[in-house]
Amino acid sequence: MLHQLPPAQYLERIAGNEDIAALNVIEALTDDWARDDIGQIQVAPANERRYGEQFKPVLAAYAHWDTDGGTFSDGSYGVFCFALNQNTAKAHAMHSLGIFFAATNEVSARVQLSLCSFKLAAEVVDLRTMDASHQRSASSEIGKRLRAAGVAGVLFRSPLHDGGECVAAFKANVIADYVDAANVELIWNGDRVDLATGMDSGNVCDRKT
Repeated sequence: MLHQLPPAQYLERIAGNEDIAALNVIEALTDDWARDDIGQIQVAPANERRYGEQFKPVLAAYAHWDTDGGTFSDGSYGVFCFALNQNTAKAHAMHSLGIFFAATNEVSARVQLSLCSFKLAAEVVDLRTMDASHQRSASSEIGKRLRAAGVAGVLFRSPLHDGGECVAAFKANVIADYVDAANVELIWNGDRVDLATGMDSGNVCDRKT
């Protein structure tokens, strides 16, 4: 799994120390992380979550999700998706960043990511027989039904990396022993994302992929 590194402390960059406390209060009105910390909402149920700063990237999937839906989600809930090997994780990260930068018309960009490793700590449903090419259209309804039935997650074939496998976790406690394993730098050149550093070079995902 890859997440952006380092965390951006944006308030500290735009305000003086005397204003930080007031800005934090304002931010907390809409920031799910802050509201979760003070008990106004639950990003994930207490019996399904993981605690500690290292699990923030995992819980982020349940705090901020794509309301248009995605892999095994109809848009009404978050899902934490991760690959089972580095090359598959790379392919998915490059593909997602390519879509984002193309949509925002970025001319060029460099993004530093952290490659993380962890253990799968729960049983998941094996859906590797599902046709990867039809996964996006069919998975949202399947995911909604399995999640409602209490399933922790699903194992599926990657539609972006031949032979790759991924897990979509409906519950945060599917993850255990989370650690940062390596740093990766990706470069957007206005048309596609290339791997600059970290992991081995190779697959490049065009934004049209």
